[in-house]
Order: sequence, then structure tokens, then C-alpha cells
Amino acid sequence: MSERGYIALARGMLDHPIVGVERNKPYSRTEAWEWLLLEASFKPRRYDAGGTVIDLQRGQVAHSTRYIANAWRWPETNVRRFLRRLKTGAGTGAMIGAESGAGITVITICNYDRYQSATDESGAASGAADGAASGAKVAHERRRKEQGNNRKKDIAPGKMEPEGFADWYSVYPRKKARKDAARAFGKLIEGGESPLDDLMTRTRAFAAAWAARPKAEHQFVPYPASWLNSGEYLDEPESLTTNGGNSIKITTPTKDPATFTETEWRERLRGLDTAGEWSSLWGPRPGADGCIVPPHLIGGGDARR
Repeated sequence: MSERGYIALARGMLDHPIVGVERNKPYSRTEAWEWLLLEASFKPRRYDAGGTVIDLQRGQVAHSTRYIANAWRWPETNVRRFLRRLKTGAGTGAMIGAESGAGITVITICNYDRYQSATDESGAASGAADGAASGAKVAHERRRKEQGNNRKKDIAPGKMEPEGFADWYSVYPRKKARKDAARAFGKLIEGGESPLDDLMTRTRAFAAAWAARPKAEHQFVPYPASWLNSGEYLDEPESLTTNGGNSIKITTPTKDPATFTETEWRERLRGLDTAGEWSSLWGPRPGADGCIVPPHLIGGGDARR
């Protein structure tokens, strides 16, 4: 960065009808950097990022990379790459710090106070041209509204869906209880229990297995949340072979139900209670002869039959 000093910019500059970013045109890297500066909080505040409340400090921005990608009109992978470059500095010194969690990335602008030394306590630029700010206000609000409308497509009511969930959900062969599925997906991916690429590969194989089975059997596809919470995603077939074109042979699951932990059994019992789901891969249902579920977990087993 040049050491020739700094100037304050009107927050609506990028939306100005003359000098702002052209409508529907991707941001340049300079414009993307300016967007981060203009989005940063000028004083500590509490920010609601799609249902996730975050306490921001001066010079911090909090958004999902999907939201930023929509704002910049970039592919999301390009946003992540650019943020990594800003974080490492590429030999010129770090320009940001970035921490991610629950689908939200909190970005801290390095040297923010130096960039904003010309602002007053209200956050307005003391020497900025009032005409530029006024001319940008209407366009800025319009773009904010457009970005908000686009964002609503990617979030469930009251809560943002985890990054990657929409793509995964589109692959899963049964679309039921989306909110529950999003929570289970977030717990699995953000908790580090399974890499997204690995889960996508397993899900595609699982979907392919069910696609090859008769449609009459598709009612038995587990709800997506149950499939994730129970760990059944570990049991999907490694290979598929058809027999006479009417049935499909699925290899033995990779995880023996005899090795299930109490937590895994509880997840399966919860799925049985809430959706009536029980896979033959887990052995006989509770209450049936040969059931291997620990008796002390069944409790009201008669109600689950």
C-alpha cells in the first residue's frame, strides 16, 4: 500500500450513478477492497448476520462469503481466494484478519484507524464531498435492497443456511424438513466431522443407489437430517450392481451397528420417533425380536414399534 496518505470516502461511492461500479458488472479487486473498507463498522456495535448475532469491533465486517460474492458479482471461490491473499499479504503485509464460523466470516481491516483518521465520531467523512454522498444515497439503498432480496433466496426463515448446504441439498434424493437438514449439515461440516467434498461424494453415491431402485421404494429414503445425524452417510454403498434390472445389490455397510455408540443409537431412535424411520441396516426395530439397541435407551419401546 502507498504511504502517500489517505482520504475519506463516502459510503455510497460505489453506488454513485457516475463514478460508481457499473450495474451488473463484477467488481475489480480495487473495488472489492474499497467495498470492505466501506462496509466496516466505524464503532463497536452488535450486528445480526442472518440470524447470527455478532459483536463487531471498529474496523470489522461480518458476512458469509456467499453474500460477499453476490455483492461483488464474483464466484464464491474467487472471493475466498481473494480474502486469503489479503490475509497473507502476498509478501506485502497482511491487509485483513479473517475468522470463520457458523457460515459467517468476520473480517478485521488492518490499520483501519489510519484509513479513517479523517472521520468524525458519527462515522461521516469530515472532508468528503456532500454532493457525492447525496447522489449515491438513493442508488446505494436500491442496491442494498437488491442484495437483501438475493440473500433471502439462500437463507431459511430467521437463520442463514450453512455454506455449501444448498448444493448438497439439491443432490440428496429426498427433500424433507429443510431446516432440520440445514442444522444437521452445519453441525457435521462446521464441526469438522466430515469434509464437504467427502460428504458430497458419499451423497451422490447414495442418490445414485436410490435412483436405481423402483420408485415405489423411494418413500423409504431417510429424511436428510436423519441420514446425517445418525451417521448413516457412512453406510452408503461402495459399489452397485443390478440384478435383472429390477433390483439393486448394496454392499455391506462400512460401519457395524454393533459398534454404534449411545449417541448414535439415540439419533436413530429420534428419527424413529419423529419420522418413523428405521433402516434394516441397523438390525430389527425396537420391540422386535433380535433388536440390538441397548435396552436402557429404548425406554418407551412399545410406543416406538
